[in-house]
Amino acid sequence: MSWQRWLRTALGLFLVALVLVVALTMRRRAPQPAVDTVKRIDPSAAVELPQGADIVWTEKGREVFTLTFQRALTYPDGRSVFSGADVRIPDRGGRTVSVSATDAEVRNAPGQPRSVVLRGNVVLRSSDGLTLNSRDATYSEQDRILRIPGAFTFTRARTSGSGTGATYDQNAAVFVVRQDARMKIEPDADGSDAMEIAAGSATMDRTQHLVRFEQHATVLAGTQTTEAETLVAYLTGDDERLTRVELRGGSRVRDESAAAGGLRAMEARDINLAYAPDGRTVQRAELRGQSVLELAGSGGAGRRLAAETIDADLGADGRTLQQLTASERVQLDLPQEDDAPARRIRSRSLSGAGDTGGLRNVTFIGSVEYHESRAARGRTAAVDRTARSDRLDATLKPGFGAPEHAIFRGRAAIRDGQTTGEAGVADYAPGRNLMTLETPAGIPGPAPRVADDQVSRRAGCTRRVMCGALFHQGTRRRGTGKTPRTRAAARRCSTTAIRSTSRRRSFSMTRTRRAAPTPALRASGRRTRRSRGTRSSSTTRPATSRRASGCARA
Repeated sequence: MSWQRWLRTALGLFLVALVLVVALTMRRRAPQPAVDTVKRIDPSAAVELPQGADIVWTEKGREVFTLTFQRALTYPDGRSVFSGADVRIPDRGGRTVSVSATDAEVRNAPGQPRSVVLRGNVVLRSSDGLTLNSRDATYSEQDRILRIPGAFTFTRARTSGSGTGATYDQNAAVFVVRQDARMKIEPDADGSDAMEIAAGSATMDRTQHLVRFEQHATVLAGTQTTEAETLVAYLTGDDERLTRVELRGGSRVRDESAAAGGLRAMEARDINLAYAPDGRTVQRAELRGQSVLELAGSGGAGRRLAAETIDADLGADGRTLQQLTASERVQLDLPQEDDAPARRIRSRSLSGAGDTGGLRNVTFIGSVEYHESRAARGRTAAVDRTARSDRLDATLKPGFGAPEHAIFRGRAAIRDGQTTGEAGVADYAPGRNLMTLETPAGIPGPAPRVADDQVSRRAGCTRRVMCGALFHQGTRRRGTGKTPRTRAAARRCSTTAIRSTSRRRSFSMTRTRRAAPTPALRASGRRTRRSRGTRSSSTTRPATSRRASGCARA
């Protein structure tokens, strides 16, 4: 084949190939999907901000809150979700509150107030040191209230606590625990002031500086336990110390470590406690409604005072009574100690005063009823003794103990077994087992009189001496040298002395029987003329005295 023929063939093949290439090149290609250069977080979001920023919400030129976040998504319905959110809320009084969470959803629908929903590891911090932790929380711009629906814990300085469900009202600066409120205060540097509080709910008002515990509050502070349906604690301006505590409904305060004479327990419908400037020492207690106050005794049994209302002022130790008043259905119970009988005193009102050593002088006024009792034991006789009067002035032993001296004033009436006595005034010396009856001018009551089931005599008419339940006249039987019942009297008493003065006649007696003695009654009354002397009912003639031994003058 010649070269010309080969060239023609090659050119033909080239032209065919060229046509094929052009045809293939000109064919329509299927569109290729676009490749995104940015990875979307949520395709349904209208706007995505992958980097953090700060957003400030204002209202009438005032900052409502500031939101700091790491990433944000905005949706067509007006919602915005911020990751790594931290919300800063200006507070009243120069304080601020910040709330952080894993996510914060801001709802800002047209015509609706803004609200924030916080989810995951919610932490609230205030500039005054409060830290609160919860799982979820919400904040509404409309009422400016932060709400915590579930369980939470909080700490502030030495105080920690927990609860379920809470709200913080930014306008009122009030924090409310809805359920299971618990609070614990750790000891201070001196190891004191530790406290635990439990209640169904709690309210902390920082503006009013008070904390209210409701639905049966219980407070444990050292050895002291306080209980009430509602407890309100008023604090100092810095919220660090107590000034006053109000207990309402089934109120009780008890301290088992109280020393003898110290305040051990208080019970009433309502109780108010006022504290010293140190915030820990009770200075005054006010009990209202079925009130009971109990003081510790030296032998275990306490002294118990009951009345409708009781007011008590305490010493620097917060336990020692220094002033005491009570009114309406007053009843004081003093337990039996050693050989001294148990005592119960009733009246309409009571008032008492003392010093740093405790309450010593007590006055009972209105329908006074005094009762001593003790069961017989061995050779010790039983005691059942009652005195009534308009008023009773008593001097107590230290530690609010048994009476050392008691004066019944106004229509005094005494009953000791079968023995009775009456006068305007009855002066009782328990230590000497002696009671003196007299009726001074101006004191209401009958002329002094004593009687048993067989003999009744009045002062100024016939001399008489009482020993136990036995009365006998101080006039000898002519020709016998004995007074009636002298033998019985000799068996009961060692000596009997009858002394007279121009002002009154008094009778006293000393007991020697081993059995518990019944107090001797001494009756005194004015005489129309001076006695020439007296004779003893025993074989010994006592000396005549111008002053009755141990008998208080009117």
